[in-house]
Amino acid sequence: MTEDIFKFVEKTTFNKVKTEMLEKKEMFIESLRTLLQSSHASNGDYLMQWIEEKLRFLHEKASGPDASVYNKNTYESFKREVT
Repeated sequence: MTEDIFKFVEKTTFNKVKTEMLEKKEMFIESLRTLLQSSHASNGDYLMQWIEEKLRFLHEKASGPDASVYNKNTYESFKREVT
């Protein structure tokens, strides 16, 4: 169902919706790019808070007892992109 919804909103100009859908699909780098193109780009505090929140979330998934290679790679890729 998420895939169907994502296809529907993929071409929307509502960046908040697009960002949320990308996060649901765990496409965090694309989500960040969408945020940077949105009105939130002018709000540095919001962007920094969002990045820190995603880094914490991804780090927890990558270092937990059920951490997969995919989770570790996702965390490392996002970390490289934002630092």
